[in-house]
Amino acid sequence: MFKKIGCLVILALCIGLGIGIEWIHSYHEIQNTSDKSQMLERVLTHANIQISEENNSCDGKPVRTVGAVIASIIEFNSRHSKNMVSYGCYNETCTISYTDCKPWQSSECSSRFLKFQLNETGNIKTNSFSCFDIP
Repeated sequence: MFKKIGCLVILALCIGLGIGIEWIHSYHEIQNTSDKSQMLERVLTHANIQISEENNSCDGKPVRTVGAVIASIIEFNSRHSKNMVSYGCYNETCTISYTDCKPWQSSECSSRFLKFQLNETGNIKTNSFSCFDIP
């Protein structure tokens, strides 16, 4: 009887410890933020750039400029205690995005993306900005 209770207590402690470690890990910053903040700073210098109609498929309140898209992403993010914004580049394609999708959700998630291209020298192509939502 005591052996079974002891096993259950150890199992409960292990489960609690695992949940606690995963929760702490989910708030842990993995990537180097200095590179990311420099990229965000470079994008914000283009805040007044208009996004063309064919590259703008964001829903809701009109977001016609790069600054308006970034402001909407920050506004969406402010509704949560955890940072839901991510940004980075792969090859010459960069994105800044907000995703409201929990790991356990398979539907009813939403994301907003600001996507842009870099040229050969690493500068932002001002005509490449696009905004799109994924329902």
